[in-house]
Amino acid sequence: GGWMASIIFRYSEALLIYAEAKAELGTLTQNDIDISVNLLRGRVGMIPMDLGNIAFDPDWDYPDLSPIINEIRRERRIELAFEASRWDDLARWRAHHLIENIRPRGIKYVGSNLEGTYLKPDGSGLPSIIVGVNLYVDGEGYIDPYQVQVPTGFGFDPERDYLAPIPSDELTLNNNLDQNPGW
Repeated sequence: GGWMASIIFRYSEALLIYAEAKAELGTLTQNDIDISVNLLRGRVGMIPMDLGNIAFDPDWDYPDLSPIINEIRRERRIELAFEASRWDDLARWRAHHLIENIRPRGIKYVGSNLEGTYLKPDGSGLPSIIVGVNLYVDGEGYIDPYQVQVPTGFGFDPERDYLAPIPSDELTLNNNLDQNPGW
């Protein structure tokens, strides 16, 4: 008995990687969409993607790329939400400019009867949700969770931040390695 590393890989991610690779190669067909993206959409009752019916949208994150690549990337963003893959996708696409100097917002806040109270499992309450003290809402009414920690938005240095630092233990073990730039 001991631990053995294993790769955890979602089938849905494999399907999206397939569709994205075919789109990047310019060989994506409706059949490819049907055996990848539309399998995911079908399981939740979404309308199937129709390759011949994808129109240009000026609000896309990547307006210089083809409509299908934008759609596949949007599918990844939705399917893999909250699974910590967004940063890796942005690095792979060299697209961190989309988050640079931007502070992410939360949901639209419309008030709550729980404001000022946090109920513990035993039913007792503690004052903890207080707008302007520990719950920040921006001028448009969206929760602004990073208002204090990242007031000017996320910084990003493309010369440094597309690469991760090499662990110091690895540098010590191998004198032929140099630390990545900026780290």
